[in-house]
Amino acid sequence: MALLPRILTRLAVSLAPLSLCIAIHASTAPEPYYQGKSLTMWTDALAEPNPEIRARAATAIGQMDLRARSAIDDLTALLRDPDARVRRAAAATLGSMGPIARRSVPALTICVNDLDHDVRYEACVALGEMGPDAATAAAALGGLLGKPDEDVVVAAAATALGKIGVAAVPALIANLHSTSPYVRTLSADALGAIGPAALPALPALRDRLTDTSGAVRGSAAAAIGAIGPAAKAATASLIAAMGDPVLPVRVKSAEALGRIGPGASSALPALRVAGASPEATLRVAAAAAIWEIARDARAALPPLLSAADDDDPVVRTQVMRLLGTIGPRIVGVVGALVSALNDSDIDVRSEAIASLGEIGRDAGAAAEPLRPLLNDSAPQIRLAAATALWRIDQRPSEVITPLHELLQDKWWIIRAAAASGIGQVGPPALSMASPLRRAMKDSFATVRIAAAAALWRVTGESDETLPILAAAAADDTTRELYARQAAIVALGQMGAAARPAVPTLQRDLQDDFPVIRNAARDALTAIARR
Repeated sequence: MALLPRILTRLAVSLAPLSLCIAIHASTAPEPYYQGKSLTMWTDALAEPNPEIRARAATAIGQMDLRARSAIDDLTALLRDPDARVRRAAAATLGSMGPIARRSVPALTICVNDLDHDVRYEACVALGEMGPDAATAAAALGGLLGKPDEDVVVAAAATALGKIGVAAVPALIANLHSTSPYVRTLSADALGAIGPAALPALPALRDRLTDTSGAVRGSAAAAIGAIGPAAKAATASLIAAMGDPVLPVRVKSAEALGRIGPGASSALPALRVAGASPEATLRVAAAAAIWEIARDARAALPPLLSAADDDDPVVRTQVMRLLGTIGPRIVGVVGALVSALNDSDIDVRSEAIASLGEIGRDAGAAAEPLRPLLNDSAPQIRLAAATALWRIDQRPSEVITPLHELLQDKWWIIRAAAASGIGQVGPPALSMASPLRRAMKDSFATVRIAAAAALWRVTGESDETLPILAAAAADDTTRELYARQAAIVALGQMGAAARPAVPTLQRDLQDDFPVIRNAARDALTAIARR
């Protein structure tokens, strides 16, 4: 089932934020419990003389919902505990709370130089989970990169710097000049994670395209691509890197040129040459870049079709995804996708089905080959086929029954996606109202949210669905941010019908977590527009 999150992102846009969620069980207790003990009891145990009990209590608090924020000060104090096990557990639990525990940043910053290796590691991870709120720790984390003998801690520090964002750019630029190829690679990777805000690092990254280490050159190319169109000045350097002796560097350079977009048009001749490379991975990367830069489907298609039968299923999967992006107006796209419906690899088949669904009505020739897949043994294939057929053929009668069966699947992510699929059908799926109401009582919040959103799409009535979605949007105690985000997105999709939830969304604008604030802002904009 590891494939499912990617499939669902393609098949059900409304479900994409749910792909990493797990069960959420609402609690009506005045405080959270874990292993039969309340938060108060576990917090009291943080002061026990026995360090093993203190460490266990700190870990237990990390297993509770975010009402455990009341213990932040007690946990922060434990970062000075004489026992390393206690410091380690306190750092891990503070990190699990993310930006809510931002006031622990100074103490965690001290811990990145703790005498204990595991405490240093957990402190780095925790600071990363604070994101931009840990900006003051950037210098200390950058200093850790000067100790490349501690591989795991150094990697955790670099990852944290990438999550902190723009405030970490100076420290990462400095470490691009490290004598250690490992540190230079990690620094470039972290700048890539920062994305467009890493633009000040562009000159240093461009220099690293000629580094003595292939790993560094590849990471530098990827980081330049992550900066996006603003990295146009690096085009010539990336064109030169297309001739690198190391294949992954050539591939990442082509990908970076594609992410720069039309501003990298001078790279098109080199990319066309790469499109004829004997290496399939390079042909695919070059084709994708040609498409992103020039929207030249005729130039992009031959390299893709030549890789459609590659021995590597990862390559074939990439081809199927890109063919869906190019669309049906060039002869051969739909035919290649239909041919892949019989591929031996489930990833390739799933991606081909999803791409046909994205093409929609213009993929009409695929409807007949897709129908037998409604009875496939793999639930994700049945789900992909039902969703694609609806987009292509718009026949409610042939997709409702398979989606109803999938709504009862043993996998929660299939149930959630099936609910979303029923919602896409809309009013013609009115017969599914009762099954959706049952799904609104599922033990998994993701399924409940998807079912509520679908019921509104099917019935057009908000009386039943709005309370569920608004309650999920308001739940600032849950650690499962993806489910909460999905509820907020669904409210935005409801438009004017969600106006009673506006006060909740306005409160979400002040939430500790950026993903919730951003979703609330977008939802409020959508509601105001309708």
